[in-house]
Amino acid sequence: MATHSEESLRANGVECPICLDVFTSPRQLPCMHIFCEKCLQNHISTNVEDKGGTIKVFECPVCRAVTNQPKTGKPVGEWASFFPRSAISVVSELTENIERYCDACRYDGESNKAEGFCIVCEEAFCSTCLKVHQKTTSTRNHTIISIDELMSTTENRMRFAEGFGCSDHREKQIEYYCQIHDAVCCADCFFVNHRSCENVKRLNSDLSSLMTELKPEEIVHKMKKLEKHLQNFIKRNESNIYEMEATLNYLTASILNIKQRINSKLDELEALVKREGTQIYKEEMIKRQDENHQCQCLINAVRNSHTFLETVIKFGTDTQQFLVCKKSLAQFKPYADQIREKYENIETVTIDMELEERTQLLLMQFFNSIRKLELKQVRSRIPCSFITDSLPCPSISKPLKGRQLKLDKVVETRISGEKKSFYTGIVQLPDDSVVLADYVNKTCSLYDSSYNFVSSCTLPVQPFDMCLVNHHEVAVTLRNKQTVQFLSIKDGCIKDTGTFTTWYQCYGLTAFSRNEFVVSGYTDDLNKCCWSIVNKKSGETYYQVFDCSNPIRIRITLNNAHTRIYVCVHDTNEVFCFGLTNKKQYFIYTSNALTNPYGISVDIEDIIYIVGNGSHNIHILSPNGSALQIITVGIPKYPAQQFSFLQFTCSEAIPRNCFKMEYIHNPQSQAQHFILCCQCGTQIEPNLANMCVACLRSQVDITEGIPKQAILYFCKKCERYLQPPNTWISAQLESRELLSVCLKKLKGLSKVRLIDAGFVWTEPHSMRIKVKLTIQKEVMNGAILQQVFVVEYVVNSQMCDDCHRVEAKDFWRAVVQVRQKTDHKKTFYYLEQLILKHRAHVQTLNIKPEHDGLDFYYSKKDDAKKMVEFLQSVVPCRLQTAKELVSHDIHNNSFNYKHTFSVEIVPICKDSVVCLPPKVAQNLGSINPICVCSKVAQMIHFIDPNTLQIAEMSGQTYWRAPFTQLCSPKQLTEYMVMQVDIVSEKDKPHKIPSSTKHILADLWVARMSDLGVNDQQYFCRTHLGHLLNAGDIVLGFDVANANLNHAEFEKVKVDKLPDVVIVKKIFGDKALRNRRRRWKLKHLNDELYAKDTDSEQRDYNDFLEDLEEDATFRQNVNIYLDKNKIPVDTDDLDDGGAPQISLQEMLEDLDISTDATGEDGTAMME
Repeated sequence: MATHSEESLRANGVECPICLDVFTSPRQLPCMHIFCEKCLQNHISTNVEDKGGTIKVFECPVCRAVTNQPKTGKPVGEWASFFPRSAISVVSELTENIERYCDACRYDGESNKAEGFCIVCEEAFCSTCLKVHQKTTSTRNHTIISIDELMSTTENRMRFAEGFGCSDHREKQIEYYCQIHDAVCCADCFFVNHRSCENVKRLNSDLSSLMTELKPEEIVHKMKKLEKHLQNFIKRNESNIYEMEATLNYLTASILNIKQRINSKLDELEALVKREGTQIYKEEMIKRQDENHQCQCLINAVRNSHTFLETVIKFGTDTQQFLVCKKSLAQFKPYADQIREKYENIETVTIDMELEERTQLLLMQFFNSIRKLELKQVRSRIPCSFITDSLPCPSISKPLKGRQLKLDKVVETRISGEKKSFYTGIVQLPDDSVVLADYVNKTCSLYDSSYNFVSSCTLPVQPFDMCLVNHHEVAVTLRNKQTVQFLSIKDGCIKDTGTFTTWYQCYGLTAFSRNEFVVSGYTDDLNKCCWSIVNKKSGETYYQVFDCSNPIRIRITLNNAHTRIYVCVHDTNEVFCFGLTNKKQYFIYTSNALTNPYGISVDIEDIIYIVGNGSHNIHILSPNGSALQIITVGIPKYPAQQFSFLQFTCSEAIPRNCFKMEYIHNPQSQAQHFILCCQCGTQIEPNLANMCVACLRSQVDITEGIPKQAILYFCKKCERYLQPPNTWISAQLESRELLSVCLKKLKGLSKVRLIDAGFVWTEPHSMRIKVKLTIQKEVMNGAILQQVFVVEYVVNSQMCDDCHRVEAKDFWRAVVQVRQKTDHKKTFYYLEQLILKHRAHVQTLNIKPEHDGLDFYYSKKDDAKKMVEFLQSVVPCRLQTAKELVSHDIHNNSFNYKHTFSVEIVPICKDSVVCLPPKVAQNLGSINPICVCSKVAQMIHFIDPNTLQIAEMSGQTYWRAPFTQLCSPKQLTEYMVMQVDIVSEKDKPHKIPSSTKHILADLWVARMSDLGVNDQQYFCRTHLGHLLNAGDIVLGFDVANANLNHAEFEKVKVDKLPDVVIVKKIFGDKALRNRRRRWKLKHLNDELYAKDTDSEQRDYNDFLEDLEEDATFRQNVNIYLDKNKIPVDTDDLDDGGAPQISLQEMLEDLDISTDATGEDGTAMME
């Protein structure tokens, strides 16, 4: 268990930088860094460098300062013991009962507890050595005291404390002081090194005179002053950091404002270009399409002419050949003239936009002027003397929190010959001199630190407020001239250095940065108060906020972070707080005890102080505007012309906690009662347990059950932490997210009340995270005990699941091979969308396209089985399995296999024409053998186009009697519908399961290739009567002219064979539909999506058209809005009534799967 000393040292942050634990025998290097003796010795032994000869050095582990060996000739293994002991160990010995060990046994390398101490020898002895010491003749009469008596008083501890011995002879005490070498030494060192020195004094006899010269109290006083200077230096740097942060925020806001304005103009330009460009494009596109239509008609005429001529030449008589040739020659000239005219008038239209060179030059000059960020460093001239008694401190605002204000003095500053003064502004310079702005006499006067007049300068109009610009320059507002004037103060003289215009009556003034100021005033145009940020050099006003009407005289100040502005309105007795960048109003402070507020200031803790000129008091507010205290200033009520400013001094009479609550009148009148602790009898305030805090903590440990150590798992690749149970989150060091993860690792934390939690700084490379927790819990008799403790987390590396899949791309234990023996890939395009919608690929290591299918690789056999089960639930297929032996462990007889799952999808696809075997057709309700596949899902759906009879077939039924398709969708022929007759109900077959979504119709169709050649037409019956009209183009299977080698087809009776089997309707032009398509699909990887051939591109376009035409087909597909595609308005073009996907069915383009690296999750499967 840690001692009280260790706890106090830990509380003060006294830990070894190497082992991160409380110091053990601390040793101090010349660079002032302290380490454990053992840690320092280990560092020296491994990092010592030989500089040649007998010189050896090593570097400090913290600051890398080169440190020489402490004593020449000493072995490296003993160097650490020769460095001086730190004052930490001495203070610890003086404040704690630390055990003493036998000095005699220590010489032999033993550690035995001491029981007695010899006053003469000044050494501690154990029981054995003490007996020998008392039996020896020369030491028999020495005075021996016990260790308890030695440690009973601080004087005895100080007298015989370790650490004050000779650095060369550690067993010897310091006895002499050499004034020539300014060194202390023992008797041996004196006879060896200082025997010839003249001014050597013995400490026992001459110590009083030496102490008189040293003046210990003065040294302590100077050291405290040094500490105070360092603290002031830190505060100065912190103030500079706040200023830099505010400047950076302001610059960022300015660039953001410029960016928004530029983007707004570019958006307007983009809309203009899009609007005009689209109009031009539509007009020119219509012209080109008309020309293409005319050319296509001419091509058909020419083609018909030469086709007819070739036929006559081949089969006709000589007379027919002569007549046709004459007719063709007669047609050739008009055709040639039309083509020549088109080539002469051909034009190439391009859309372009020119940008003037002058405009480009202006843009480049603008961006070059703002792209450079300057770092300006100005040396702060803060006087600081470390030798003289008077150490001046920098001018830093001191917090008045917890202190009492009282009137110090009233200074008479009136100059003879002048009118009565009315001071409206005051600035204190770093050398404690004061500059006053006199409103009545129109002057700025300089007074020294004793308030003696030095010099003054006359201003053109009445001044109002003042602020400090730098160490020798101030700024003052001139209300009537609407300007701010700068005054330089050097060598006791005040000189004018420049002005800038505010464009309104300016009153309050404060510095925002070196060249920017916050100015408040009153504008006559709007009849309102205003405040703005004005640039000193350019005079540009970045933004203004107008609020609160009617009042005129206002003063302003900023908080330390330069994020809030406080406005003090004299006429309405109000104080406003605004955000400096977001212009948000945070609070308004008013009080009946505040009259004519004429001054406002903020200390380094952002506590607000408001001086009431009429109420003669000071109001102290918290940063959020709540009143902390009202201090009445006990001065006579001077006339308004004489009452200007008060100077206050601080007193420690009021305790600090008085300002943590609302103001209490006469707190001394409340009596305080005390009781005695029931355990130790200490006087305490009454509580429910009747025990003091120390006794209560000794009885109860509220941290019991909460682990003090835990483990965090961190993925180095994606830099994420594991949040229980299995979630990986991104978190920076000392962030809220990481703190949440740490707290969730503590199981017993739910049994107590968590008050505060924060990180304790540790070295980032130490892989340790420390969290300091403050908890409360109700203990004995309802008493609430609060306790603070530290939990240490060890960060262990563990790869997350996403990174593991990325790293293990080529390592697999199971593969699922999906195949389909067809001449297109539409099935796999649809299967890909089903996998993405149901996230069936999450555990996949890799996906590779293969011939006739895809291969899915997995690290586990169970993951492959899940994929197989998914495929069996969405498509009809059959499964075959195999396994390959990879390794065999003969010791435990374990086998390692690679498993292969072969999934074959039925070769029947949507829009395929099939010929069913007789037994299969009979089992399906005696359906006509020639039918069309209308849908493939878990079942295969067929429809008879002659009777609308429907049937379903499972995958198992198909594989028991497999058959092939007569015609695939790629082998269909185009026909034009000549006539459509809807079949009446009486002519329809009855008592069979038929489709209610289709209408039976009789068609007369002609092949598109026969148009213009012959007039042959075909009669057929179709199930697409609800879609077709005369003139539509359809796709069908030409049964009459087909030359098939199909056993089942040859068994069908001729009277049951139709001439044509109509499969689907063609909607409009494919290119036009593609341009109008404003949606897109996600894909597993680029290899699967790559369409290397025209055939694959047509398959993909046909798949997209199927999605548009069939609403039920796209229910299992996620369709996303394509924001990158510019929509084309083709409403005036004929698209054949092609169906489209509505915006309501489209999803936003989101990343549905992201991997650990933050990239597209599908990239890991490439």
